[in-house]
Amino acid sequence: MNNKKWTNEEIDFLIENYKTGGLTATEISKKIDRTIQAIRLKAFELNLNSDQYKRKFYLNEDFFAQINNADKAYILGFWYADGCISSNVFDIVQKKEDDYLLLKIKSAMEYAGPLREITNKNCGNIYSRLTIGSKKIVNDLKKLGATEKKSLAAEYPQIKDEYFSHFVRGYFDGDGSVFYEKKNGKTHIKINITGGEPMLSHIKDEFAKRFKIDLNLYPVRRSKGCFILQAFGKKAVLFLNEIYKPIKNKETDFYLLRKYEKYKPFDLS
Repeated sequence: MNNKKWTNEEIDFLIENYKTGGLTATEISKKIDRTIQAIRLKAFELNLNSDQYKRKFYLNEDFFAQINNADKAYILGFWYADGCISSNVFDIVQKKEDDYLLLKIKSAMEYAGPLREITNKNCGNIYSRLTIGSKKIVNDLKKLGATEKKSLAAEYPQIKDEYFSHFVRGYFDGDGSVFYEKKNGKTHIKINITGGEPMLSHIKDEFAKRFKIDLNLYPVRRSKGCFILQAFGKKAVLFLNEIYKPIKNKETDFYLLRKYEKYKPFDLS
């Protein structure tokens, strides 16, 4: 029997998910490593079985019902690359240094709950985690094409053309990288995006059609179904120009700062 004291984070998770989040006691027990009996007892103590109970932390549960602005498109792209859903829980984990972005996402979703801090026991790295229990959020993401297990078969969602660059910027901030390489004594910029072929092929085709930018796509060795979309030098700069244009035009402020800072010295626009 587990007699360890309940932490505030465990209690918050239980309150947020036991009833309004749509999780069963069994599912919650797996999430926080508590017995089912302990979950039900604590829920009884907190009066979570009462029909009077309401969600502890406010949330705009219709956030993903329509992707009708740039910030939603960015967050959707970021989640597609770096998030997951499981058992009616929406989840994104980021390095502690990037938690400002999770705070912005939390604010956009009007979620009043806290970020949670987790530590990798193997390397000691600290991460911030945004975990939201909501059956409505999860179902709306599924309607957009999301699956409970992150899939390399995921396809580009059905959203308006005007939000393409915002979605790609989010996806790039989640699963992309930007770095420098020296060639012939000169420093060049290079970008990679890792993912499945359906998603990356769509991005590649759209950049060729919309912006006349030819990106390279190739499979990752010894990683079935995994591909890399890549650009080097001027093509990389042109790619970054397009996804960061809304930032420079002050249309939105959703972006990962450390990647943008690497791009700025090469900005041709």
